[in-house]
Amino acid sequence: MAAWDTERISGLRAVREEAKSIGVHGVPTIATAERELYYGAASPGKIRALLAGQKEIAG
Repeated sequence: MAAWDTERISGLRAVREEAKSIGVHGVPTIATAERELYYGAASPGKIRALLAGQKEIAG
């Protein structure tokens, strides 16, 4: 299936709209046990820090 296939594009649009309707505004979105969400592309250090409940660790 080609990336520009209209059926595929329509399906992706539907998934995005569904995600947006439940509060997912970007990817990746991470939910921790505390229901904390992170929106947007993060560095691996930021993701590790979020999951550990700490400040971002560079590197």
